[in-house]
Amino acid sequence: MSFDFGGLDKPKAKSASPNPRDIFRSRPSGKAKIKELWQGQAQALDEWYKAPKQDTLISMYTGAGKTLVGVLIAQSYLLQGVRNVLYVCPTIDLIHQTVREANGIGITPTTFYQQHFSDQNFAQSKSFCITTYQALFNIRNKFRGQHAPGAIIFDDAHVGERLVRDAFTLTIRKAKHEVLYSQLATIIRQCFQDIGQLYNFEQITSDFSAGSVALCPPNGVHNRSHELQATLASHVDGDIALQLPFDYLRGHLQYCAVTISKYVIEITPPFIPALQVQALEDKNVPKVFLSATVQSKGDIIRAFGRSPRVIEPDVDAGLGERLMLFGSALNKYCADVKGLQKLSGKTKVLIAAPTEKTAEKWDDFASPPKTAEAFTQKLNEFRASSKGAFMLMGRYDGIDLPDDDCRVMAVDGVPVGSAQLERYLFDRVKLDQTFFPRVANRFTQLFGRINRGKNDYGIYFIYSSDAENWLRNVANQAYFPKVLQEQIRLSEEFCDQLKDITPERIESVVTQIIERDPQWLSYYQAQIGQNPIDEKRISDREDYAKFDDELAKRESNFILRLWQGDHPGAIGSLEEIIDEVRLKNPRLAGWYAIWLGAANAILNRPEPMFDWFDEARNRLGGKLPLPRQEHQEVGVLQNVTSVIEEGLREYCALTVPEANRKITKFISAADPAYGDPSHKKAEEAIRVIGAALGFESRRPDTDEHDGPDNIWIDHHTLVALPIELKTDKLEGNAINSEEIGQIFQHLEWTITRYPQYKVPGILVYTESKTVTDSSNPSSDMFFADRAAMKELQNAFVAAATTLSKLTPLEKYGKASEYGSAAEWQPLAIFDRLKKGCLK
Repeated sequence: MSFDFGGLDKPKAKSASPNPRDIFRSRPSGKAKIKELWQGQAQALDEWYKAPKQDTLISMYTGAGKTLVGVLIAQSYLLQGVRNVLYVCPTIDLIHQTVREANGIGITPTTFYQQHFSDQNFAQSKSFCITTYQALFNIRNKFRGQHAPGAIIFDDAHVGERLVRDAFTLTIRKAKHEVLYSQLATIIRQCFQDIGQLYNFEQITSDFSAGSVALCPPNGVHNRSHELQATLASHVDGDIALQLPFDYLRGHLQYCAVTISKYVIEITPPFIPALQVQALEDKNVPKVFLSATVQSKGDIIRAFGRSPRVIEPDVDAGLGERLMLFGSALNKYCADVKGLQKLSGKTKVLIAAPTEKTAEKWDDFASPPKTAEAFTQKLNEFRASSKGAFMLMGRYDGIDLPDDDCRVMAVDGVPVGSAQLERYLFDRVKLDQTFFPRVANRFTQLFGRINRGKNDYGIYFIYSSDAENWLRNVANQAYFPKVLQEQIRLSEEFCDQLKDITPERIESVVTQIIERDPQWLSYYQAQIGQNPIDEKRISDREDYAKFDDELAKRESNFILRLWQGDHPGAIGSLEEIIDEVRLKNPRLAGWYAIWLGAANAILNRPEPMFDWFDEARNRLGGKLPLPRQEHQEVGVLQNVTSVIEEGLREYCALTVPEANRKITKFISAADPAYGDPSHKKAEEAIRVIGAALGFESRRPDTDEHDGPDNIWIDHHTLVALPIELKTDKLEGNAINSEEIGQIFQHLEWTITRYPQYKVPGILVYTESKTVTDSSNPSSDMFFADRAAMKELQNAFVAAATTLSKLTPLEKYGKASEYGSAAEWQPLAIFDRLKKGCLK
């Protein structure tokens, strides 16, 4: 019997146009779930299609439909003839969500997760493939050779930094890897012992430790990298969670930051060598980064090693209504969890906590799911219910609870990552300024979990004081999208009017907003946008964002060159910009100094190594686990007991030429304190002087956007000396009432921030000698001038010069003698600087 070829269906005409708009128009009629493109989606697609081969960051508000944009771009690449188009998601849940979005316009992509392709269409270039970051970024991934990607769309790219870093991070938990933890801890212990800081190690790992984190001495990691690698190699087989990051770190452990707590040892690079990832390295593979609105692309550069062009449609899709209820205004409602527990019996409450420790207090009614399967199951149950609570721990993305899925959220803590190095940088090194864009972005993500569109609305309980302080800091608010800035200011106005509010009235506020009370709607519409951020704050943020982009490129280049064995090139990439970093982000300069010192240690250059480690200590505190230049013949030294001894010990191990070089360098760095027109340079010079004297010397206003210009802290006698610079005020220019108010605020900031410390007043560093008649200074505000500062500096230089002429043993004894002298005590130093009271 002959075959009837005439009975076959004729080939269907395919869309020849790869234009994303044409792809959308060609969706199946009548059945398509999505009826039209929103204005912002259309703008983003049109701009992208003008240069599809360029790396591109498409930044859109949460809920503005960026997933559909990504799906259309992926299909466009496919129709342009690009092979192996990948669409990458942070979670499997988001793979399913993206598939639904694609199906809604008649597109059927392939998926790959849990080692399984859903069909053969991707292999045959008939569809793009949706997968996870984890599946793409491990060395053993399936997307190599003939499956190597030809274009990649990264969804939720704002969380890429964490996901790319995970690929390079070994996390050894004592509870899970007890033997490996113990063997590594023995090696790390030796690194601390080598630099005379065994007490630091034992304090951190003791059963009585509060769970704090220490950085292993970087030169020790270099010296013992072979021991670390041999120990790891004997344990990683059979444990895929260790195998995959070890694939990247093998042979490169000497470039890593090793942190230890009594629970976890973490091994990860200080900066991400993103371009070691094959999928990111190839410049010929175009990459599209889909992100929620970001105020700086620095973290995109840090995560992916690429500096993309930016497309940011100026539309209001995704700008839902929000009210934040700050804990300080709720009359102890947030002192415990009982109020929210009761509220969750009437409505659904999403709780966001950054760490396990924070999440523990919610365990009675909102314990976090233990596995990925349990997470998905509990989340779906929460979606389907009409009341209850769900815990979101250490996650800021990928969970969508729009409209009636959830209207109430509790934010219990600043959203800093759960990775141990990030906690160390935030809590110990206090890189606040570096984290401003990242933390603002994570808050934005949190607020977007229950508020997904223009017509959506939600109420947010800001439970913890640290989260409230972060959000209410005006300088921090500048890092948010404009609509969030306005909503925070509206929430402050609302909360400031609450007086002695009861739990019942708080519940009533929630109910009335959910039920769309007309008076609330009227209040919201009347207030929103009435309290804009000072334009200078915005311009300052924009200026720093540009600088941060450059820093991100430098960090990426530094670690990539180290990874490739180009140590001088790595050093040069940071040294070229370090002077500017010292002025704009002094604590980050301290973090850079640690790794410049480590790079010089690898090159066996002891002199610059010690110089960089000295700078790191001066900027970040004397207890950093870094080696000091020590004389071998002085025997066992007593611990430092005074601030000036801390400063003078930096000179005790130096030869006369080395000491002279160090003194000359100090004098040069301090010189801008005596007349440089740049306020920032003068601030940095005052910080340098305080650090040389042995204080923990900081610039809070620059570091944190809060507090005085400078502060000198003595942790031995618990004294804090705030210093406010008015270097623009010359003799004859009076300090006015507004400036007096600022000085008072900064004195109060110091007293509040350091409650256990003696604060004798605040020094106003200026050549002015008067205040205006309308001002009302307090009796603990004091003038300090250049002459007094110079005299103090000269006295210290004389002491350091005296030391250099003594024998090694005599040097340490003389430093201790100076440290115990009455005129070198912190309160005496304060008295030496003050030249009259402002009052």
